[in-house]
Amino acid sequence: MAKILWKNFVYPQGDNLEIKSKKINCFFPKGNLEKVRSFNYNNKQLLGQFGHVSRSSSRACSLLHFACSTLPSECLNVINQDTFRVGIYCAVENGTVDYDMVERILAQDRQDFHRNYKRERNPKMYLQQLPNLIATQLGISYGVNGPTYVFTHPELGSLQALEQAEFDLDHSYTSLALLVSAFSNEDGLNLFKNSKLSDLPLSECGVAILLSAGVEKLDKMEPSAYNYNYGITNQLIYKFNLHEE
Repeated sequence: MAKILWKNFVYPQGDNLEIKSKKINCFFPKGNLEKVRSFNYNNKQLLGQFGHVSRSSSRACSLLHFACSTLPSECLNVINQDTFRVGIYCAVENGTVDYDMVERILAQDRQDFHRNYKRERNPKMYLQQLPNLIATQLGISYGVNGPTYVFTHPELGSLQALEQAEFDLDHSYTSLALLVSAFSNEDGLNLFKNSKLSDLPLSECGVAILLSAGVEKLDKMEPSAYNYNYGITNQLIYKFNLHEE
């Protein structure tokens, strides 16, 4: 394991906790996913000082910014010493689809699909759907100019990001690795998919870890020690022994 300079695990708790349900009528007319633990903050609130990019940011992007918002000044100073030697290693799933728009289009004449699609589609949704833009925006926000990797596998993505980060550090391709992952309630299909992978209730969360070259031993936590399914971030949470307070 590479040396950990800083780590942060954000999850809904206290005043920022909200329980939501998710329904996608165009795919699951009778399907309703209950009790998804969520932040009651909107994307702009999660982005904090970077709220000006909220219109083009997915919720996962906003959660990553929220997780990185407590980066201590000493870590920011180390990052700024050589921003081209800092890499971003990101594990997120593909961005959301506007299912309300899909329902509106399906309810209209199929012969006029092209006109209905052009009228109903929000052009900024495209920016929220691309996972590579999430990592890119994080790099812009924090001035990171090194390599950027994005992994989207729902179960292995976070481990793949960690392996790439450690490989680059071990071979001196980078000096620092910002390892990040987020799981949001934004896309109903992603929620339904992840609900089938575990019997635990789903929870939004964000993870941010700053690594440097070196060796550090950690005791991996077992999944049985947790009460929630954190989606794509699960493996990082287990690997780095992150837990709710």
